[in-house]
Amino acid sequence: MSTVHSTGARPSRMMLAWRWLSVLMLVLPLVLTPAAQAAPIALSVHAQETPPTSSTLALEANLPGNSDPVLTEEERLWQQIEAATNADDQAALTALIQELARFDLPAAIRLAQEIAPPVARPTPAPVGPISREEELQQAAADAANRAELLRQEALSREQALRPTPADDEKWATPPGDAAPQRPAATLTVGDSCTYATVQGAVNAAASGDTIRVQGKTFTGANATVNINAKSLTISGGWNSTCTAQGSTRTTLDASGQGDTVVEVFGGAVPLTTVIDNFILQGGEVDGDFGGALEIDDQNIVTLRRTSVRYNESSSGGGIHMSAATVLNLEQPTLVYDNHALYGDGGGIHCTGGAINIGDSVIGGFSNTASGGGGGLYLDNCTVYLNSTAWEVAMILTNTAAGNGGGIYATNGSYINLRGSNASIGENSASGSGGGVYLAGASDLYVDNGSISDNTAGSLGGGVYATDDLTTLDMDRNAAQACSGKCTQISNNTATSYGGAVYLTSGADLDFDGVYAEGNSGSLGSAFYARGEAYVNLYNVMATDNTATSNYTLRLLNDFGAPDATVRNSTFAGNSGQSRSFGIDTGTRLDGDDLILWANSDSSLVLGSGDVTIDCSIVQYDYPGSNNLVSDPDFWDPANGDYHLVRTSPAVDHCNSGQATDVDGDSRPYDVAGVGALIEAAAQVTPEERQATGRHAVRVTYDELGERRLDEALSGALLARDYGAFAWLVLDDAQFSQLQASGLPFEEEDGFGLISFDAWRFDPVTDGPPAMPAGLAASPVNDRGQGLSLVQLYAPADEQDMDALSATGAVLQHYPYNAFLLWSDARSLARLSGNPNVRWIGEFPAAFRLSARLAQAAAEAGQAGLPRVQALLLDDGNLASIERLIQDAGGVILSRAPRHAPGEVMALEVWEFSLPARLLEVLARQPQLMASDIVGRSEIDDERSNQILADNAPGGEPETGYTTWLNEIGYRGRDVTVAIVDTGVDWDHPDLNVTGGTDYGGYNEPNEPGSDGAPDVNGDGAGSGHGTHVSGIVAGDGGSATADPDGFVYGLGMAPSATLYAMDAIAEDNVNPSVTVRVRDAAANADLSNNSWNVGSPAGYTLNASNQDDWVLDADRTNVNIRDPFLTVFSAGNAGDDCGAGPCMSSITEPKEAKNIITVASSLSRRSNTAGGLTGNINSLAASSSRGPAFDGRLLPNLAAPGVNIISTENRVVTAGGATAISPAPPRLAILRSTATARAPACPHRT
Repeated sequence: MSTVHSTGARPSRMMLAWRWLSVLMLVLPLVLTPAAQAAPIALSVHAQETPPTSSTLALEANLPGNSDPVLTEEERLWQQIEAATNADDQAALTALIQELARFDLPAAIRLAQEIAPPVARPTPAPVGPISREEELQQAAADAANRAELLRQEALSREQALRPTPADDEKWATPPGDAAPQRPAATLTVGDSCTYATVQGAVNAAASGDTIRVQGKTFTGANATVNINAKSLTISGGWNSTCTAQGSTRTTLDASGQGDTVVEVFGGAVPLTTVIDNFILQGGEVDGDFGGALEIDDQNIVTLRRTSVRYNESSSGGGIHMSAATVLNLEQPTLVYDNHALYGDGGGIHCTGGAINIGDSVIGGFSNTASGGGGGLYLDNCTVYLNSTAWEVAMILTNTAAGNGGGIYATNGSYINLRGSNASIGENSASGSGGGVYLAGASDLYVDNGSISDNTAGSLGGGVYATDDLTTLDMDRNAAQACSGKCTQISNNTATSYGGAVYLTSGADLDFDGVYAEGNSGSLGSAFYARGEAYVNLYNVMATDNTATSNYTLRLLNDFGAPDATVRNSTFAGNSGQSRSFGIDTGTRLDGDDLILWANSDSSLVLGSGDVTIDCSIVQYDYPGSNNLVSDPDFWDPANGDYHLVRTSPAVDHCNSGQATDVDGDSRPYDVAGVGALIEAAAQVTPEERQATGRHAVRVTYDELGERRLDEALSGALLARDYGAFAWLVLDDAQFSQLQASGLPFEEEDGFGLISFDAWRFDPVTDGPPAMPAGLAASPVNDRGQGLSLVQLYAPADEQDMDALSATGAVLQHYPYNAFLLWSDARSLARLSGNPNVRWIGEFPAAFRLSARLAQAAAEAGQAGLPRVQALLLDDGNLASIERLIQDAGGVILSRAPRHAPGEVMALEVWEFSLPARLLEVLARQPQLMASDIVGRSEIDDERSNQILADNAPGGEPETGYTTWLNEIGYRGRDVTVAIVDTGVDWDHPDLNVTGGTDYGGYNEPNEPGSDGAPDVNGDGAGSGHGTHVSGIVAGDGGSATADPDGFVYGLGMAPSATLYAMDAIAEDNVNPSVTVRVRDAAANADLSNNSWNVGSPAGYTLNASNQDDWVLDADRTNVNIRDPFLTVFSAGNAGDDCGAGPCMSSITEPKEAKNIITVASSLSRRSNTAGGLTGNINSLAASSSRGPAFDGRLLPNLAAPGVNIISTENRVVTAGGATAISPAPPRLAILRSTATARAPACPHRT
């Protein structure tokens, strides 16, 4: 018997039995003939909205004010079913079981079978007319009896297949059952498991059993599986003993077998198969359907964490489904690189079934079809693409040689895209319908999804729709969490007509709250309608579309007259040869409350159709009532922002009749005016901020005196006393009073701003910054946990940090007074009453991709594989990130822990390659904190030593550095410095090199006898930079002579120190991972010198953050102890890149880190020519990078001579202009480290 879970006492069988009749019309069509199945299922699916997922319900339960325990969807549904039963509310109960059937169809069927009482076969109906009610009762009774008979037959077949139980196993006989039924069993497949093949375990299993399969590759005949009339869960990725799951999935590779990989068939009642954590590949079926998976006979199959790839067949290259079957794709499942060789449906071919796509992608790497439907071919099928803020559902980069690059739908098919992460994008068709081809009364509904970047070789770049009762409906669903451009059809291209949409032969288009922008076509850059098609546009932004011939909207009277109604919409920035609208005689355009401006029009309309345009802003005078020829004053049209400024003449023109605009913002009926967008979300000017904002000031006791400070504290909105100073938050009136009082204070200029990477915004005054719609949400995991930002009014004290930590984990501080937290909604709600909390908000996916990474991805193109560095939070599911990268064809280059075990949250730094088109998918993973491009690393005499030793009275260095070292007793003995540079000349007589690291073979240090520069180690670098730096650090000057003033050439800061050579800077882009460099340096040296960078000035980046963490513990693989490691960096050579005058804030990456020592280059007292001495030793070199940091911190930390330095190479030479080294920290650290075990590391975390 099936077991149904409830949160309370489960309803009795007597109470549940009568419900059978109410659910028969929904469920029993599944167990009848195929012809009877499709229509009732489709009607049921079409009639109801998709309920929230269990994750969504958990999030809602955690919101402030909701204190009830978090319930799963199943628990909540059963509570409601039980309540409806107790209330004897049959209508409510029917609706609830229908909801269960739609979103957990197997559970609904099991429930229906369980509660169904045995029904005797009814007597024939009496001859003569009967009522409709009697007819339905008779049909229900017949159906119930048939279902019970089929259930008993299925049980009998399963009994025959069950393995013989062990002697000590007893078969349980539940009360009321006629036949014994054993508990569900777990069978195992693997090297040290019970069965050697999956098929062997399937043959031995009974319905309800689970099969565990080792994570390895099965090939040949062992890779094909037939599942006949059983409900099974087959789980892959287990170890060789099948006792624990690992990170390697199970692969069934049927290459060369000429067969489908998995076939699921048989059973007179619906049966459920779950395939979890597998790769299905190599299926080759010539002349048949379904290369990887074929589903027949009412079976329900769920693919979870599974990839379907590299398969081919005549049609349905990846998957084929026949009538009344159901396919669920979950967590995530990828269907890509499959091929329909002679027919339709490169990814999936469906005839009469239903598909639910959640957190999954059809495509990515192109599925192809020689006919229609590169991704999906649907014939009387229902498809749901259900996305959430943290889950995607995408039909991406598929190709059809016929029509429908992404989807071909016909014969009453139904498609629903739900959520801002549901999309049909980057597909292409040689024929029509680059994204979707709709025909035969098929419907496409889009709620907060997108159809973008598709291409058609003929008509309809985004969508082609034809035939009566075919409908394209796109809406902005205000009930779903979304911000910005939630529903859009954008950047689609048709070689011929209809860049976004082409309608013909009675098809309908209904848009409400849609962005139609950046599309292109020959005629009708956005919309083209003919043949009695109907166009209905409300709250539509049709902007920046391009017609190579003419029109943004075209109505053609051909085989019937189309009709269009346009309300509260904006047509702006569109380009074409002459007109916005082409309206033929006999067609009708009814337009009200429009903005028609800044299009390349010579007039608005071409043609003599029936056109009415009223209450609109028009660029050219047009007959109608209440029209204005006046600039609507868009906010920023040059950058595609067509919001209205507050003073726009459109704001209070006419009466819009629409409650909200295209963004879902309230539009008061008596104020809103015309067009699709109201005021810009962020119109706060600096003047308005001064007039309405709050102020933060800092005062000290010394400045005010205690009494006057108390007076100031007592009147502030917020006052914090930190001992040495007080922090006050004031409104405008209070701030004016403080200014008038004459009391000394310092206003915090950055108050209210949050600043990191390229983002800089005030969340209270400005709101969140604009970002791509698909990246605007903050993803959370299945426990409702994710990243959030919290901003304080005043700097955090210990009490504040305790309060923040109590929500989960404090991960990062951002200027000003903002913190990145890992938490959930309920925990964050506890901060809402804290008087020092200014703002609590999301950390959207867009914040996690650095601007440089986004730029690099754009330059690489969709097929590019940029090298990415990512900071990931380990919530127990990093395996999903690993699968995402590997399935996309990326390569994980390195993984390293960031925080020591035992800390609140474990972090990891990964380096990997990933196709540029999937970076947005990566950003939507809840574990991603930050990501950036992995930049290429580039390199950035006794006289200078005496300058640093302060032996230069009046700015003139004296000789005798060795004598001074002997006097203080420190020469660097027993200290090893890692030189992370271009390599070191090992056999140079002035250097004591004790070891080195080889990275990939190209930089293996030369044996003694090498000739040093210009190619020191044979790596092609040829600069001698590393050898020169080594001499500055630890050259003993023994082989050199003195200059005319007696200063010894080649004498380093710590002449008795030893060196560890790391040739880590290559002239190509194959530098070793920075993580690896730090680990190797810490294992072999006491501190490291780094005269290199990974890019231009960029502020406090992910690379800088990593450097801070490595100072605290350079080797996270050692779990027992921390391994602090001092790191010294040159500030960089970008000080004179500005042309006129020095460049401020020019410190190169990653040197804005907070725990390292950053050293600028000062002038030395030496000429690089034969002339006299030059250089003021108290001045920075013009080339030296300098501060402050991007966030206002004072940098660099120190300065030391860095130009015209004579040091070691294959001869003693001068390094002029470029900063060779940061020698001051080696003097402080190298010399003093002789008295300590390790170089000191500042215990500062950011």
